[in-house]
Amino acid sequence: MSYSIDSRRKVISTREEEGLSIRETAKQFRIGPASVSRWINQIASKASTTRQRKIDKSELIYPINLKMQV
Repeated sequence: MSYSIDSRRKVISTREEEGLSIRETAKQFRIGPASVSRWINQIASKASTTRQRKIDKSELIYPINLKMQV
């Protein structure tokens, strides 16, 4: 079964506001604990830091600026 984004947000916000465990949250909403855990992990992974570049952007721009000054 597929749950809407709004439903997922409600489940996660209720868990945080009431300080419930994953199992307690799942029981309250009558869904599987694996679903609650997955939704939490999906949000955590999206909220993590941005991807680090292999090369710093300023290092890429430097040679261009140097050529323009000559």
